[in-house]
Amino acid sequence: MLLGGCERQVGTIDAWVADDMVNLTDRMPPTVDPEVFDPETNTIHTFAAVNETVSFQIVIDPGDEPMRGVKIEFGDLLRSGRTAGTFRRKPAPEDVIGAENIRPFRMLPVSISAYPAWYLRLLDGAPPEGSFYDPLVPLEDEGEGLRFDVASGERCALWVDLYVPRDAMPGKYVAPVTIASRGRSRWTARIELEVYDFVLPDARPIAAVGGFDHRAIFRAFIRQNGRPYVPAHLDRRRPLVREGLVVIRQLMRLAHAHRLDLFDRGIHPVLKRDMFGKIRLDWENYDAIVTPYLTGSAFEDRIGCPAWPAPFHEDWPNPDTYRGVRSDAYAAVAGSVLAASREHFDKLPGVDEQIFHWPFRGKVGAEGYERHARLGRIIRSADPQTPILSQLPLHPPKPTNWRAPEDFAQLADIFAPRA
Repeated sequence: MLLGGCERQVGTIDAWVADDMVNLTDRMPPTVDPEVFDPETNTIHTFAAVNETVSFQIVIDPGDEPMRGVKIEFGDLLRSGRTAGTFRRKPAPEDVIGAENIRPFRMLPVSISAYPAWYLRLLDGAPPEGSFYDPLVPLEDEGEGLRFDVASGERCALWVDLYVPRDAMPGKYVAPVTIASRGRSRWTARIELEVYDFVLPDARPIAAVGGFDHRAIFRAFIRQNGRPYVPAHLDRRRPLVREGLVVIRQLMRLAHAHRLDLFDRGIHPVLKRDMFGKIRLDWENYDAIVTPYLTGSAFEDRIGCPAWPAPFHEDWPNPDTYRGVRSDAYAAVAGSVLAASREHFDKLPGVDEQIFHWPFRGKVGAEGYERHARLGRIIRSADPQTPILSQLPLHPPKPTNWRAPEDFAQLADIFAPRA
């Protein structure tokens, strides 16, 4: 649906609104969803409970002419459907959800050439063409508002988060939205938010977790001499490492606000040996980075991530350094690492129930069962109380002809098969 009419006029801004569940692409035509946007009144409809973050998407199509100095502004959300001009006196604090609770992001397109089987099964036909909008870049106000440029023919997709504070009163709230650009008339709409009369608890009755690898974050966002920078170790003394950790902190907080908690799959302490050859783990940087997420001190609500993998898996310590995963040398090193990790986490108050082992992270298949079993037996010997996660199903589907080891059920406590 086109805001301000279906035909583009010279000097106007064409935009449309999509629900947060729509997978936008750079070629998707404007869609009409009356439950999300009313083109007759230029109203964006959304609803939320108190202490909830909800989202929607605004898409700007510049046409053949570039848009310079695009500026997006949000007004305060005022209760009972009133706008700022209808108040004879200053509205009471309980009637206002401040504009600072509305946060826009620019969405970047990502080219997709291969699709997983689970995604294809959800489609009615062929997958859509074009690039998908996925990464979010915060639009920061540097004194002149939220300004950016849009090239000719380049679609601009904006993701908008709206947080309803804990002290908000139930009712209907309205806020103005304005998008302006030099040489074009303003596009104006309004957000109409229905706040329900119940509060979402800070506690997560259902834990939603997901993983990422800090190396992918550094590769995408941090540059050294114009090339992607991926540190061998997360040494906080290095400026580029600190830059990457800031990006990771933003990612963690954004996901947490949407009640999704993330963990870093790749972080681990530094493995050293003392003068007698005994394994020693240096936890200084690991603890400084990970502990705030476990305890919750990194988040405003002070609720920690419900689950975090212990730093032991098929790639660390590297089995090739110790003659392979089946060697006695590897088993000895892995056992020492596991015992040291268990001892370390026991010393951190209140986080022992959040730690789990995720030893095998490779391709699901017949060989995966044997590899998981080998790693699982080492874990059970060195750290019997920490649960083990498996992405391999307990009972392999019959058409696969896979066979699980006889003791496989004793080597996994959490089953999370891949879709």
